[in-house]
Amino acid sequence: MYKKIIKNVLALIWISVVIYFYFTQTVSGTNSIIHSYYTESLTVSLKYLFFILIIPILYACYCLYIWFNKNKKTISIKISAPRILITFFLLLILAGNTVFLIKTPSFYHGDSLFITSDGTLKEVADISTISGDETLIVASESAYEWTDYAITDDVDPVLKNRFEKATFWGIQFGLVSKSLGIISMLFLITLIATGLGHTILKTIKKDHVLDFDNAIIGFGTGLFSIILISFIIGALHVLTIYSAWALLIAMGTISYKSVLEILKKLFKTSFSVETSMANINIFIIFVLGMVLTMNFIDNISPTARGWDGMNQYVNIAKRIEETNGLIQMGGNYYWELLMGFGLIATKWITIALNLASFYPALLSAIVLYWILSKFSSKSTALLVTAWFYTMPMMLFHGTEENKVDLGNTLIAMIGFLSLYKGLSSNDRKEQLTLLGIAGLMSGLCLGIKITSLILIFTFITIILYKYFKKTGAVAGFLFSLSALLIAEKAIIINELPIPQEIFGTVGSILMLVSIILIIWKTFKQHSFKPLISLLIFTAFAITAFMPWMIKNYSEGGSFSQAELLFGINPQPIIDYESLTGELAIDEASCAETGTEEELDRYIGYDSNTLKKYLTFPWHLTMNDIGVRGLYVDFGWLPLALLIGLLPFIKRKNIDEKLIIAFLFFATYWFLWLITSNGIIWYGLPGFLAISILAAQLIENYKTEEHTLQKYLIPALIIILIIPALSFRLYNFGKGSLLLYTANVMTADEATTGIFPYGLQVHDLFEADQDGQYDLIWKIGTSLNYFIEDNFWRTYNDQYMDVMNCLYTERDPDLLTKRLKALGFGYIIFDYYSNTLSIDPNGTLNDKYQAIIDYVLNYTEIVIPDYFRGHLVGKIIGT
Repeated sequence: MYKKIIKNVLALIWISVVIYFYFTQTVSGTNSIIHSYYTESLTVSLKYLFFILIIPILYACYCLYIWFNKNKKTISIKISAPRILITFFLLLILAGNTVFLIKTPSFYHGDSLFITSDGTLKEVADISTISGDETLIVASESAYEWTDYAITDDVDPVLKNRFEKATFWGIQFGLVSKSLGIISMLFLITLIATGLGHTILKTIKKDHVLDFDNAIIGFGTGLFSIILISFIIGALHVLTIYSAWALLIAMGTISYKSVLEILKKLFKTSFSVETSMANINIFIIFVLGMVLTMNFIDNISPTARGWDGMNQYVNIAKRIEETNGLIQMGGNYYWELLMGFGLIATKWITIALNLASFYPALLSAIVLYWILSKFSSKSTALLVTAWFYTMPMMLFHGTEENKVDLGNTLIAMIGFLSLYKGLSSNDRKEQLTLLGIAGLMSGLCLGIKITSLILIFTFITIILYKYFKKTGAVAGFLFSLSALLIAEKAIIINELPIPQEIFGTVGSILMLVSIILIIWKTFKQHSFKPLISLLIFTAFAITAFMPWMIKNYSEGGSFSQAELLFGINPQPIIDYESLTGELAIDEASCAETGTEEELDRYIGYDSNTLKKYLTFPWHLTMNDIGVRGLYVDFGWLPLALLIGLLPFIKRKNIDEKLIIAFLFFATYWFLWLITSNGIIWYGLPGFLAISILAAQLIENYKTEEHTLQKYLIPALIIILIIPALSFRLYNFGKGSLLLYTANVMTADEATTGIFPYGLQVHDLFEADQDGQYDLIWKIGTSLNYFIEDNFWRTYNDQYMDVMNCLYTERDPDLLTKRLKALGFGYIIFDYYSNTLSIDPNGTLNDKYQAIIDYVLNYTEIVIPDYFRGHLVGKIIGT
């Protein structure tokens, strides 16, 4: 008995410590009341109190009615696709109207409005004339939030009338029409992909049934088919609106029987759930529904968001649309190809943005819940899914940025489901089919993000474990580690005081050991089935990635590892050797420090390597070293539960599901740790492993017959959900996006409201293409999103290493001559480039100060973007 008490007390202490330090982390030298950016969210979310409470109050009234009139303390909930859809639209209308009511966004017409230190309002037409005593209230022709709180009745009526607000019916029409457009296109893609995948699988195996497992796997298979055929059409540069719809129609026609079967099951299947009125899972579902609705509304956007989205991912989709096909950009872009397909088919950028953010986030949560329900109870699966979908990093990827990491995560989850189902099957044909699909999904992931190599190695390790048990797990782990060492992808080795050459030798030895172990177990079992299974998985993974290797080879004509994996970057080449005479540069004096310093900000600057890596899980959870913010914050739950609940594992007769969960977690995250420099979103697919392990540990803990167990789980749910909901409400509704939704702003007006000089940048560079000095030097900034052909025309010097080399002498005239000699006519400069690295011993600030001085004083500022911190300088004499 005393052991049980000690385990429960230790678990409670650890979980409490993690939660306490997470929510009271030190910010700028003082303890925040609640985890940094949560602080203000609590007060702002109170404004939404009516929105938060209206549904629980209605639910409570309904429960009281059932209790008093039918003398029942349980309720029956009927669930069907139409009911879910109707509920979503009701929540959408409620949430949409609430945010307009609370935030009162308006479209300001007039010159930029400032307030001086003495409280005087001042309109300024020419921003360059401001003295510095003024504080900007609202920029010219842009959105303004909280209008009713600031523009009160005592404001000049003429000024007040310049703030145009949405009408009630404008809000309703905008919400319904735009929502229907987005949902219809996303549903069509999902339906055709699932139908096509089911048709393909049924062709392979005649008795293939349409259950939820197979629907998910079929969706992944069909989606890969859509992307692959788009790739082929794009290679021919005939990917137009006509070919896109022809493709959808053709696929729908081929799989019409499966599509009809899916629709029939979707809209005719219903079931009832009998549950107690006070079931806390109902509260979780309510919160998830609200978060889902808010995420959807925040994704009704007329322009890309986020630095990475604008510079890379949506930028690629736009360039695909411009060229009607594949582009050369020095990388692989399966998911951007899907985004480009959506953009081309609809001519609406909002579809591409949703394919990057809302769509894969929602599907990832659904697939995650379904996978977790195989490893735990449905209530535990729901709890862990709620953490996954509401964690700050998911909010960032799902609403603040337009990256491909969520798409990668979705496909990885489908790959794991196929792998797990295949390894659990007793039917050899089904097993090999599912392993092949797992390989396809892994190769698809690799074509989305090259970091998916660690996912492939992890799946190989799980396959070997399934057939060879402990020996297989060891062989798979050694094989994965050796491959990364030989390929020099294990970044951690750069920090070890060991000669680099040794690691290649170590990798070769480990590879040989792993191969010997596999061969030994194969002959010991007198069966080649394990090897065939492994070869099927690997072959299909390579096949899925093969189109990129063919494309990349066609660009560079080289079989080098780097070029086959990434292709050739088309950006302008900086040829130092072409600079002769007085322009010549001593390359030996040029040090490239930027990339290393920028990457180090994720893992910290502690010189003690062992200490840095051992304490990294703590610091990463607390968000207290290097970069900080919601885009690297995944909450307290993993650290609290994965360690706190470990003592509750039953060591005798350990369930194989738990072993697979541990193996998945340990292999994936170890490989991530040694290759990813602490960049957490590189490991987003690995959050499936965290979720499975957490769910398994919670299930083990639930079997404890202890009073503490009855209260701890509900308490954790409250601690998890309330701050998440509060923070989501705080970030809900961006002025320009809301006004675009309600048709107060056009797409161009909303874009200009967010990026005041974005369209001006587009027009400037479109007009200046005379063949002389057409190249653009880009330092930071996402403004190149607005420049057509920007991958070929702009040189990305984010860390300022190359310009610093050209500016070694700190001679402005000499730098101007060198830039002109290299063909550059413009510099786009981001005022915030100095924030890329916070290394106290770094070189970034010195480079930044020198180059910003050059841009401000020795170039002609043609677009002074005082609002977003981006400058466009024309190089003198070009």
